Amino acid sequence: MTHDDRTSEDALPATGSLTLYDDYVPAVTDAKYRLVVQQSVVFGEQKLHYYRDQEFEVIGTRFQLAPDDIHARFPPANGSGNYQTTLPHIVLRKRVLPWERRLEMHDTATEPAPWLALLVLSQRELSQAAQDLAAGDLGSAGQANPLLNSVTAASLISTEHSEGVILLPVLDDEGDDAAMQVQVLDLPLALFREVCPTLADIGYLAHVRSVDSTDKAPLHMHAIGDFSVVVANRLPQPGGNGVFLVSLEGWESTLLPEGHPDQRDTKQADRVRLVVLESWTFTDDEDGIHTFGQLMKGLDAAPFGGGSSADSEDYVTQMLSRGYVPIEYQPACSSATFAWYRGPLAPQPVAEPTQDDADANADAVGRFDRADAALIFDAAHGLFDLSYASAWQLGRLTALASPEIAGELRRFVVAGHDAIAAIAGAEAFLEEHSTAVQRVWDNIATEQRDEAINDADAVMDFMVRLALLFSVPYDYLVAHGRLLPPEAIRFFYVDDVWVDALIEGALSTAV
Repeated sequence: MTHDDRTSEDALPATGSLTLYDDYVPAVTDAKYRLVVQQSVVFGEQKLHYYRDQEFEVIGTRFQLAPDDIHARFPPANGSGNYQTTLPHIVLRKRVLPWERRLEMHDTATEPAPWLALLVLSQRELSQAAQDLAAGDLGSAGQANPLLNSVTAASLISTEHSEGVILLPVLDDEGDDAAMQVQVLDLPLALFREVCPTLADIGYLAHVRSVDSTDKAPLHMHAIGDFSVVVANRLPQPGGNGVFLVSLEGWESTLLPEGHPDQRDTKQADRVRLVVLESWTFTDDEDGIHTFGQLMKGLDAAPFGGGSSADSEDYVTQMLSRGYVPIEYQPACSSATFAWYRGPLAPQPVAEPTQDDADANADAVGRFDRADAALIFDAAHGLFDLSYASAWQLGRLTALASPEIAGELRRFVVAGHDAIAAIAGAEAFLEEHSTAVQRVWDNIATEQRDEAINDADAVMDFMVRLALLFSVPYDYLVAHGRLLPPEAIRFFYVDDVWVDALIEGALSTAV
């Protein structure tokens, strides 16, 4: 399928699927347009004609990318690994970005071509290029890549399209900020022609990748699950490599085949100045660790927690081994001290707290009507465990942060229904973590047999997602960096009482 022929914006990829599209060409590209409207009115024998002529311009990305336009790069920036068999590529969050601007393709291709290209140069090529070009025209001394420089947008738009020996892109003035700083890359003309893809190949080096985003982190994209990918035309070389995402707008005539009648005259130039929208470096090394295989071999695998022995007689060591971390705590009407906290992830199965552990006002073990009721006090050491109280308060704040959910839950209770009983079916998830969310909802609907429940779909979905910990901030799950060090995998049990306290805190908004 080409030009992304989907008939509806709502058409989403099937679960677990990956679909590739040749391109995604916008209906209106970056250019100047003229809109003419005519209205004719007939009044008796009179004919009156009214005209309106309006010029407008569509201006999109040209010289700079927004930081959130880039989703991923491969090889990773500053990575070191065996990348010799993989073409470098960059993944963009805007599916239309590589085709937003038009390239003048002459007669070399009929399909729309992307205006972005990914150039890969070895450190040896970059060093040689720096030697070939005059030192006075290069970037500041001491910078990582002396071929990179910063110029104003106005300097790139010239009637001559060249400054002495420097060949500039053939660009029109589109009203860009003349003082805007643009990053550019100066390359010898011969090297540019060697590494840059031909006009005939450009169309094959970009595509749209549509993936199923179910249960993936939300990225606030215009089109969920749709990414554009720009691929390089060269494999990395051993050692250091630089990757540059450049604009090919204005270079079409320079890239025409030798002898083409429209080919640009470049006899007086010895270098080209390319607009760079993104760049990074990496090292191709067979012994490097920044590949998936090498990272998996060196992965630090262990139970979730502080890594200390649970058999130790030292009290602090035991608490750390159980996944607790000390945090600052200011009790009411008392001096500042510290307390223990552990999220829903535990390195070992967690026993339910006894009635002696819980506050005397708790209705039952695991049923807390307020945050204080979920506090656990260790009388032997004079310290509080804030885990369940924090979960209860987080559930309440999460529900209050969504007025729609809080209001719907309140209306459900006012209508004479038992909210706690209605949500009880969600415990099926806690017992069977492989149970699908739809099955949880089906169980609830079957057990309640109450048509009113169907009116609380939003509440039920909210509660199930809360039980799945979708809404729990990262710091509540991993309270300290040592619990999950870099390049590590941790195995854990889910503390059901912690999740119960979280849900009960949310349900408290209806009381």
